Amino acid sequence: MNFSSKAKTQKLVIPPLWDTITKIQSTLGIYDSEMADLLCLKLGEYSRYKNSNKDLSVVSTFSLCERLNFGFENLMEDNFDYRAVFNQFYGDKTTLPEKYNVAANSKKRTVINILNYIENKFGSEKRFLALRNFQMSEKMFENPDELINLKFSTDLSEWVLNYYADENILVEMGHNSAILNRSTNIGKELSIARNNKDLFELMFNEVLEKYIEKNFKWKVVKLNKLQGRLEGYPNLDLVSQLGKKYMFNKVACLIRQGFIEAMPYYIYNPLIKVKKVACVNQGDGFCGYEFDLSSRMLN
Repeated sequence: MNFSSKAKTQKLVIPPLWDTITKIQSTLGIYDSEMADLLCLKLGEYSRYKNSNKDLSVVSTFSLCERLNFGFENLMEDNFDYRAVFNQFYGDKTTLPEKYNVAANSKKRTVINILNYIENKFGSEKRFLALRNFQMSEKMFENPDELINLKFSTDLSEWVLNYYADENILVEMGHNSAILNRSTNIGKELSIARNNKDLFELMFNEVLEKYIEKNFKWKVVKLNKLQGRLEGYPNLDLVSQLGKKYMFNKVACLIRQGFIEAMPYYIYNPLIKVKKVACVNQGDGFCGYEFDLSSRMLN
């Protein structure tokens, strides 16, 4: 299956590349000879290119991206975290870029699940490119219980959607979380549920905030053996810190839909049909989902 890029319609103002390279060199505090090495150039070549403002080759630009762990588009647009560049260059492979560390209320397992989905569906190379595009490394995700904010899972999901223009892929990501989490402590705690009703009560009253996220406050407003309704209210403090773009994001809502559909999988039951009845992305004060616990979806 092709991982083809969706055409971009908005016009970008691209900063001069040599201005960006000069900023990188100043940030790292390195000599011309070291900068030349990062660009896969000899010192004399580097000086001639820089003094004449000559365009760099693809080999040089991709060498710089690989050595400093950011994406090609990030370099062209001067759109990356310079602090993270400095820390990673000098050996710190665990510090998150600052934008993903503010108001962190999600566990890193939420991102690990998305990364695993990318690898399973598109291959390990796409997982690697996804991490580098956001100045991340595998080492940052060794502990699934560490915190990260909602921005990264949203940006990462939108990055996938940009290349593979099918919103169903986001619902599949939600399904995949149950498949991956069933063998973890989440699955262990949920395994005591006797039926789907018990399962939903456990997840949304206890397990969710403990192991997954605290971005929304979820309420089980209706639940019996046949039907259920969930309402999720955004944490208003996070709205002010992360912005509506992230807290009221359609991408995250679609992943949540898949997450709810796959809930019965934790106790080896088929996926259920879920209907979205309210959404913060559409101006409602909460996200609402209704579901039929007796329904069946093809896995």
